[in-house]
Parts: sequence; structure tokens; C-alpha cells
Amino acid sequence: MNSSTKPLPSGLSSPQITPDSASGLSNVGTVVENHSDSMTPLPSDDIPEALRDSTVKRSPSFQSQGKFPIVWMVLIGAGAIALGAITALLWQPIAEMANRTSAQTPAPQNATLPESAQSGQDNAESVVIEASTDTNAGEILGHKPYQEVDEDLLVPLVGDGSVRLRPSAAESFAEMVGAARADGVRLQPLSGFRTEEEQSYLFFEIRKRRRQGLAERAAVSAPPGYSEHHTGYAVDIGDATQPATNVSESFETTEAFKWLQENAASYSFEMSFAGGENDKVSYEPWHWRFVGDRHSLETFYGDSLSDPSNQQDTEQSPNAASQEPAVSQQDSEQSTVE
Repeated sequence: MNSSTKPLPSGLSSPQITPDSASGLSNVGTVVENHSDSMTPLPSDDIPEALRDSTVKRSPSFQSQGKFPIVWMVLIGAGAIALGAITALLWQPIAEMANRTSAQTPAPQNATLPESAQSGQDNAESVVIEASTDTNAGEILGHKPYQEVDEDLLVPLVGDGSVRLRPSAAESFAEMVGAARADGVRLQPLSGFRTEEEQSYLFFEIRKRRRQGLAERAAVSAPPGYSEHHTGYAVDIGDATQPATNVSESFETTEAFKWLQENAASYSFEMSFAGGENDKVSYEPWHWRFVGDRHSLETFYGDSLSDPSNQQDTEQSPNAASQEPAVSQQDSEQSTVE
């Protein structure tokens, strides 16, 4: 022992390092080194706040995340304002247009025809027809209403009695036929008085067969209760030498029509449907009516129907019942009429 070495306190002895103990110390260093490599990093929550703030950076997407709701709110608000402004600008013109359309649309007016029996049908047919907008009250599809004359007041125009008129009209028609015959023209009566039942068949049944609409059918045939033939003053006339033209516009090409145009007024007959621009009824050169007394004039030109009891020819003259037919049985070839 060197003299410079201080002695240990009593009771203590210096450690003895052996080769085994030296080897153990080196092993401890190796274990510590290996352990440090396999240690799991501490979670961020275990890092002091000051250290976290200085080392962790926020991502740009995280920083701008709060700006998106504001942008969408601005866009939605601007769209709502623009939509409201467009609606406000368009609403008033649309409303005015709707008001004008409703004001210009006329309210429908309906008139109901009386029930009338049809040939071959079990029950009477009641049909509602749209009334025309004419100023004349009571008109339907261009036709005025007419009362049906009492059949006891009628006299025949032909031998078989199938064509009949009121006495005043029949007498004048007979004179007209005689005058035409003297000029070489043969007038043929095709149809005179018609009942509502007969007119109902002509209007409704033929309309069904031809698949015509009401207005289309009314242009060539009156509804029941609205035909001039009910009055006993109207007559359909043909040319006995040209039966193919009967109840056809081609009748205007015949000698009979030409003669009527020149002479019918002298016998108080006039064409009913001349085919004017504003007429709802088609041109009918074969359809003529008598307007030679007060009652016939009031019937066709009066504002209202006259009382049949006030007519001049309700009381037949002694010769009326035995009056000779205007056309002989030989000439009275009938054809289908409307």
C-alpha cells in the first residue's frame, strides 16, 4: 500500500472487482442499449404543452376547415335572394294573364231538349245540347224554337196526303205549282209538316249513323222542337225532272230552282237558309217557307211565338178540307229528306 492512500474508515473494505463482475457490467450496458431501441414513443398527451406547441404544426386543411360553412351559407343566401327576385318579377304578369283568360272564357249555358220518342226505341231520348251564344233568346245551334201545329188544321199537297201544309200556305203553293207548270217547270213537294217525333229521328238517329257532332248535324237538320217544318209553313221543293238533285245543293242548278228565285216571292214563299256568312245552318236551296199572312210573319220574324189561336187560317174555309192536292199522285215520288 502506498503511503499516499488514505486508509478506509473502520469497518469498510474496498470492493474487489473480479473478471466475472467486469463481464456483468458490460452486459448491463448492452441490455440498456437494446432496451432503448425497442421503447415505444410516449403519446402526445405525455409531451409537455410547451414542447407540443413548438414542435407540432397544424396542416393547411385543418386551418381552413372552418371557412367552408361560411362560403356555403353565402352562396345559398344569394341563390334564395335571386329566386325571390325572379318570382316577384314574373308573378304579376302571370297573374294578370290568368285573370284575362278567366274573364274571356264565357260561362257555359245549357238548354235541355224535351223528351221525344224515337222510331224503334223503347224510351224517349232526352239530350242536353249546348246553347248557342246568339243574342236571340231560346235559339239552339242556330235554330229557333217552333210550336207544332195541330194536324187537324193541315191540308194535303199530294194525293196520298204524305205532304201537308196549313191552308193558306197550301193554297198559295198550289197556285205557284200551276204557274211553274205553265212555264214548263215541274215543282215537286218533297216534305211539308213534320212532327217532333219525326224530326227527332232525322236529327238523332241519322247523326249516329253518320257519326256527326251536334253542331255538324244541326248545320243540316234542326233538333226536334226547332224545325220550321213543325209550323206547317215550310216545304222542301224538288225538280220532278231531276230527282237526283233532291235535298242537295245541286238543286240550285235545276230549272225549278231558277224559276223559284224569279217567281216564288210573288206567291209569298222565300228560301229559309241562304247560306250567309254568319249563318250556322248550311245552304239549303230546296227549303222554302210561306210568309204570306200575319201569323206566318210573326212565327218567323217575331220576337216570340204567337198564340196559334190568333192565326188567320185556324178556321178552315168550307173549301179547305176538300182542296185539291197541289201535285197529282202521279208526280208525288217521295225521297228521303232532312
